[in-house]
Amino acid sequence: MNDRVLINLEAIAPELAETPDIVLGVFYDIAVGMVNTKAFGSKSELAIAYYMAHLITMRGITMQEGATSAIAVGSTVVMEKEDELQRQYAAPSIKATDSTLSSTYYGRMFIELRNSCVIPVMTRLG
Repeated sequence: MNDRVLINLEAIAPELAETPDIVLGVFYDIAVGMVNTKAFGSKSELAIAYYMAHLITMRGITMQEGATSAIAVGSTVVMEKEDELQRQYAAPSIKATDSTLSSTYYGRMFIELRNSCVIPVMTRLG
């Protein structure tokens, strides 16, 4: 496991400091497989740390609420109704692929970091 990723993880998510090393190792392997290091460039270690923090946080949520909770499946509550009281909220405009990432602070920071890494488009001028 990369030491710089662990340092970043401890800095951005100090509440996860008690996570067992074996769990960190598993989520590190998952995050490395999901983060495109070429796209993130010099920010790839930070991206991996944010993604790990998101996954570990989601693990905690699913352990408490179950895998079918609204947060775990990435759905957004847009209306509540109890008896005659009803509230409706504006649905956030996020890509379907980002819905689960948007459910945690760390996932939203990962999205922000990803959006800041602009990949230049190469064209061939003839």
